Amino acid sequence: VSQLSRAVDDDALVVHFQPEVDLASGGVVGMEALLRWQHPQRGLLWPVDFLSIAERAGLLPKLGWEVLRRGAKELASWRSLPPVIDDTPRQFWVNVSASQLLEAAFADRIAGLIAEFDLMPNTLGLEVTEETLATGSKHAPALLRELRDVGVALAIDDFGSWYSALGTLGELPIDAVKLDQPFVRGVGSDLENDSIVSSVIALAHAHGVRVVAEG
Repeated sequence: VSQLSRAVDDDALVVHFQPEVDLASGGVVGMEALLRWQHPQRGLLWPVDFLSIAERAGLLPKLGWEVLRRGAKELASWRSLPPVIDDTPRQFWVNVSASQLLEAAFADRIAGLIAEFDLMPNTLGLEVTEETLATGSKHAPALLRELRDVGVALAIDDFGSWYSALGTLGELPIDAVKLDQPFVRGVGSDLENDSIVSSVIALAHAHGVRVVAEG
Protein backbone atom coordinates (compact mmCIF):
# COMPACT_ATOMS: atom_id res chain seq x y z
CA VAL A 1 0.00 0.00 0.00
CA SER A 2 2.78 2.43 0.92
CA GLN A 3 4.56 1.74 -2.40
CA LEU A 4 1.37 2.42 -4.36
CA SER A 5 0.73 5.61 -2.41
CA ARG A 6 4.22 6.83 -3.26
CA ALA A 7 3.70 5.82 -6.89
CA VAL A 8 0.61 8.03 -7.07
CA ASP A 9 2.50 10.96 -5.53
CA ASP A 10 5.60 10.39 -7.68
CA ASP A 11 3.62 10.10 -10.93
CA ALA A 12 4.83 6.50 -11.46
CA LEU A 13 1.40 5.49 -12.74
CA VAL A 14 1.19 5.86 -16.50
CA VAL A 15 -1.69 5.79 -18.99
CA HIS A 16 -1.33 3.77 -22.17
CA PHE A 17 -3.67 4.22 -25.12
CA GLN A 18 -5.25 1.22 -26.86
CA PRO A 19 -6.80 1.93 -30.27
CA GLU A 20 -10.37 1.06 -31.22
CA VAL A 21 -10.40 0.03 -34.88
CA ASP A 22 -13.39 0.07 -37.21
CA LEU A 23 -13.81 -3.38 -38.77
CA ALA A 24 -15.09 -2.11 -42.12
CA SER A 25 -12.54 0.62 -42.83
CA GLY A 26 -9.58 -0.36 -40.67
CA GLY A 27 -9.47 3.21 -39.37
CA VAL A 28 -8.83 4.11 -35.73
CA VAL A 29 -12.08 5.57 -34.39
CA GLY A 30 -11.19 5.85 -30.74
CA MET A 31 -8.79 5.14 -27.91
CA GLU A 32 -9.14 3.47 -24.53
CA ALA A 33 -7.12 4.66 -21.54
CA LEU A 34 -5.29 1.81 -19.80
CA LEU A 35 -3.63 2.45 -16.43
CA ARG A 36 -0.20 0.90 -15.72
CA TRP A 37 2.22 1.08 -12.79
CA GLN A 38 5.90 1.39 -13.58
CA HIS A 39 7.15 -0.50 -10.53
CA PRO A 40 10.84 0.06 -9.66
CA GLN A 41 11.52 -3.66 -9.06
CA ARG A 42 8.76 -5.59 -10.83
CA GLY A 43 8.57 -3.55 -14.02
CA LEU A 44 5.34 -2.58 -15.76
CA LEU A 45 2.30 -3.84 -13.81
CA TRP A 46 -1.23 -4.20 -15.13
CA PRO A 47 -4.33 -3.07 -13.16
CA VAL A 48 -5.08 -6.63 -12.01
CA ASP A 49 -1.81 -6.45 -10.05
CA PHE A 50 -2.60 -3.33 -8.06
CA LEU A 51 -6.23 -2.11 -8.29
CA SER A 52 -7.38 -4.29 -5.39
CA ILE A 53 -4.62 -2.69 -3.29
CA ALA A 54 -5.73 0.75 -4.44
CA GLU A 55 -9.30 -0.05 -3.48
CA ARG A 56 -8.30 -1.18 0.03
CA ALA A 57 -6.18 1.94 0.45
CA GLY A 58 -8.97 4.24 -0.70
CA LEU A 59 -6.93 5.42 -3.70
CA LEU A 60 -9.37 4.44 -6.46
CA PRO A 61 -11.14 7.82 -6.67
CA LYS A 62 -7.83 9.67 -6.99
CA LEU A 63 -6.58 7.21 -9.63
CA GLY A 64 -9.85 7.36 -11.51
CA TRP A 65 -9.90 11.13 -11.75
CA GLU A 66 -6.26 11.26 -12.80
CA VAL A 67 -6.99 8.92 -15.72
CA LEU A 68 -10.10 10.93 -16.62
CA ARG A 69 -8.14 14.19 -16.69
CA ARG A 70 -5.39 12.70 -18.83
CA GLY A 71 -7.98 11.26 -21.19
CA ALA A 72 -9.82 14.57 -21.52
CA LYS A 73 -6.55 16.41 -22.15
CA GLU A 74 -5.53 13.91 -24.83
CA LEU A 75 -8.96 14.10 -26.46
CA ALA A 76 -8.78 17.90 -26.56
CA SER A 77 -5.45 17.64 -28.42
CA TRP A 78 -7.16 15.73 -31.24
CA ARG A 79 -9.25 18.74 -32.33
CA SER A 80 -6.78 19.72 -35.03
CA LEU A 81 -6.86 16.24 -36.60
CA PRO A 82 -9.31 15.39 -39.42
CA PRO A 83 -12.26 13.11 -38.61
CA VAL A 84 -11.78 9.42 -39.35
CA ILE A 85 -15.05 8.14 -40.80
CA ASP A 86 -17.89 10.25 -42.19
CA ASP A 87 -17.18 13.16 -39.83
CA THR A 88 -17.54 10.89 -36.77
CA PRO A 89 -15.57 12.42 -33.86
CA ARG A 90 -12.89 10.33 -32.24
CA GLN A 91 -13.86 8.98 -28.84
CA PHE A 92 -11.69 8.47 -25.80
CA TRP A 93 -12.86 5.75 -23.41
CA VAL A 94 -12.05 5.62 -19.70
CA ASN A 95 -13.07 2.89 -17.26
CA VAL A 96 -15.16 4.01 -14.30
CA SER A 97 -15.28 1.97 -11.11
CA ALA A 98 -18.42 1.33 -9.08
CA SER A 99 -17.13 3.58 -6.30
CA GLN A 100 -16.56 6.43 -8.76
CA LEU A 101 -19.98 6.03 -10.34
CA LEU A 102 -21.60 6.37 -6.91
CA GLU A 103 -19.58 9.44 -5.86
CA ALA A 104 -21.69 12.43 -4.88
CA ALA A 105 -22.14 14.83 -7.80
CA PHE A 106 -20.14 12.55 -10.12
CA ALA A 107 -22.09 13.70 -13.19
CA ASP A 108 -21.50 17.36 -12.23
CA ARG A 109 -17.76 16.76 -11.96
CA ILE A 110 -17.75 15.10 -15.38
CA ALA A 111 -19.65 18.08 -16.80
CA GLY A 112 -16.96 20.35 -15.33
CA LEU A 113 -14.24 18.28 -16.98
CA ILE A 114 -16.00 18.51 -20.35
CA ALA A 115 -16.32 22.28 -19.99
CA GLU A 116 -12.71 22.71 -18.83
CA PHE A 117 -11.30 21.02 -21.94
CA ASP A 118 -14.10 22.22 -24.25
CA LEU A 119 -14.87 18.69 -25.44
CA MET A 120 -17.42 17.94 -28.14
CA PRO A 121 -20.53 16.05 -26.92
CA ASN A 122 -20.15 12.26 -26.71
CA THR A 123 -16.43 12.26 -27.50
CA LEU A 124 -15.47 11.43 -23.91
CA GLY A 125 -16.71 7.91 -23.21
CA LEU A 126 -17.13 6.15 -19.88
CA GLU A 127 -17.02 2.37 -19.55
CA VAL A 128 -18.94 0.65 -16.74
CA THR A 129 -18.53 -3.08 -16.27
CA GLU A 130 -21.52 -5.35 -16.50
CA GLU A 131 -20.64 -6.56 -13.00
CA THR A 132 -21.09 -3.00 -11.69
CA LEU A 133 -24.57 -2.85 -13.22
CA ALA A 134 -25.42 -6.33 -11.95
CA THR A 135 -24.20 -5.96 -8.37
CA GLY A 136 -24.09 -2.21 -7.81
CA SER A 137 -26.64 0.36 -6.81
CA LYS A 138 -30.21 0.07 -8.07
CA HIS A 139 -29.79 3.72 -9.01
CA ALA A 140 -27.07 2.91 -11.58
CA PRO A 141 -29.40 3.23 -14.62
CA ALA A 142 -30.52 6.68 -13.42
CA LEU A 143 -26.89 7.69 -12.89
CA LEU A 144 -26.08 6.56 -16.44
CA ARG A 145 -28.92 8.75 -17.74
CA GLU A 146 -27.49 11.70 -15.80
CA LEU A 147 -24.10 11.14 -17.40
CA ARG A 148 -25.66 10.83 -20.83
CA ASP A 149 -27.40 14.17 -20.28
CA VAL A 150 -24.11 15.98 -19.57
CA GLY A 151 -22.69 14.83 -22.90
CA VAL A 152 -20.67 11.63 -22.47
CA ALA A 153 -20.83 8.39 -24.42
CA LEU A 154 -21.44 5.22 -22.39
CA ALA A 155 -20.39 1.62 -22.83
CA ILE A 156 -20.87 -1.62 -20.91
CA ASP A 157 -17.48 -3.26 -20.43
CA ASP A 158 -16.87 -7.05 -20.16
CA PHE A 159 -20.30 -7.61 -21.70
CA GLY A 160 -21.53 -11.20 -21.49
CA SER A 161 -19.58 -12.08 -18.35
CA TRP A 162 -22.68 -11.73 -16.17
CA TYR A 163 -25.49 -12.08 -18.75
CA SER A 164 -27.46 -9.61 -16.64
CA ALA A 165 -27.71 -6.78 -19.16
CA LEU A 166 -28.99 -8.89 -22.05
CA GLY A 167 -32.62 -8.49 -21.04
CA THR A 168 -32.37 -4.77 -20.27
CA LEU A 169 -30.09 -3.65 -23.09
CA GLY A 170 -32.81 -1.56 -24.72
CA GLU A 171 -33.56 0.22 -21.44
CA LEU A 172 -30.01 1.43 -20.74
CA PRO A 173 -28.78 4.75 -22.22
CA ILE A 174 -25.65 3.27 -23.76
CA ASP A 175 -23.76 3.69 -27.03
CA ALA A 176 -21.68 0.50 -27.09
CA VAL A 177 -21.10 -2.89 -25.51
CA LYS A 178 -17.61 -4.33 -25.26
CA LEU A 179 -17.80 -8.08 -25.73
CA ASP A 180 -15.82 -9.88 -23.02
CA GLN A 181 -12.45 -11.24 -24.19
CA PRO A 182 -13.14 -14.98 -23.63
CA PHE A 183 -16.01 -14.77 -26.14
CA VAL A 184 -13.81 -12.97 -28.65
CA ARG A 185 -10.98 -15.50 -28.31
CA GLY A 186 -13.44 -18.35 -28.83
CA VAL A 187 -14.86 -17.07 -32.12
CA GLY A 188 -14.55 -19.73 -34.84
CA SER A 189 -13.57 -22.52 -32.47
CA ASP A 190 -16.79 -23.26 -30.60
CA LEU A 191 -20.33 -23.33 -32.02
CA GLU A 192 -21.99 -22.42 -28.72
CA ASN A 193 -19.62 -19.47 -28.27
CA ASP A 194 -20.30 -18.31 -31.84
CA SER A 195 -24.03 -18.51 -31.21
CA ILE A 196 -23.71 -16.30 -28.11
CA VAL A 197 -21.56 -13.77 -29.97
CA SER A 198 -23.98 -13.65 -32.92
CA SER A 199 -26.94 -13.18 -30.55
CA VAL A 200 -25.24 -10.34 -28.67
CA ILE A 201 -24.35 -8.57 -31.92
CA ALA A 202 -27.88 -8.95 -33.30
CA LEU A 203 -29.48 -7.76 -30.06
CA ALA A 204 -27.14 -4.78 -29.73
CA HIS A 205 -27.61 -3.70 -33.33
CA ALA A 206 -31.38 -4.03 -32.98
CA HIS A 207 -31.18 -1.37 -30.27
CA GLY A 208 -28.76 0.84 -32.19
CA VAL A 209 -25.82 -0.09 -29.96
CA ARG A 210 -22.31 -0.66 -31.33
CA VAL A 211 -20.36 -3.81 -30.46
CA VAL A 212 -16.64 -3.68 -29.70
CA ALA A 213 -14.54 -6.86 -29.56
CA GLU A 214 -12.23 -6.58 -26.54
CA GLY A 215 -8.58 -7.40 -27.13
